[in-house]
Amino acid sequence: MKTLSKADKVELELFARAYQEYREATADIRTNGIVARGTTPNGITFERRNPAVMVRKAVSELMLKMAADFGLNPASRARLVVQGEEKQDPLVALFAARGQKN
Repeated sequence: MKTLSKADKVELELFARAYQEYREATADIRTNGIVARGTTPNGITFERRNPAVMVRKAVSELMLKMAADFGLNPASRARLVVQGEEKQDPLVALFAARGQKN
């Protein structure tokens, strides 16, 4: 089943880049944790969310949307219709077969 065209090349590359950013953000979170600690010039320590957490969240959402566009999950795969490969509804086939017998 060939469903990708040359026009899909850019979108597929964007998906690959998003995946790479996801992996880098995940590695950063593993190394540095979800909370980043720092100290102000005045010597006050603070905690804030590791920026990689937001990066991972953003690219995860993008990847989920793009995965659906590419038919990479069961629900979107079921909606894919490839030209020349349409399947007939089994119920329609049953009624057609019964109609031919009469």
